[in-house]
Parts: sequence; C-alpha cells; structure tokens
Amino acid sequence: MKIKTKRGGDSILKVNSFSRVVVELFLVVLVSGCVTVSYHKLPSQYSKDEFIEINQFCRIFSI
Repeated sequence: MKIKTKRGGDSILKVNSFSRVVVELFLVVLVSGCVTVSYHKLPSQYSKDEFIEINQFCRIFSI
C-alpha cells in the first residue's frame, strides 16, 4: 500500500503506521462493542446460538 504525500513522494512508513493505528482503533471499538452488547442486552433477548456466537466472536478479539 502506498499513498502520495503532498510533496509527491511515496510514503510507505506513514501508511504502515496509519493503518496500524486504524486496525488498533477498530479492534478496540470491536471489543468494547462486544462488551457493551453482551452486558446491555440480556441473554434472554438472544437465541442461545446467537449469544454463544457473539461470545466466541468476542473471545477471539480479546486475546
């Protein structure tokens, strides 16, 4: 992945650090989203399969 800087040169480092930050932010949002979903919605509002799926999905990202 390369993007052009304002000077017209290619900046690989900027892309790497930028995409890393984006990925980390995405994971943080995802994990906090999982936590809020599982705590704010009672398990009885889910079908059991759905609830298990969400918990497994959250566990993958909470490692």
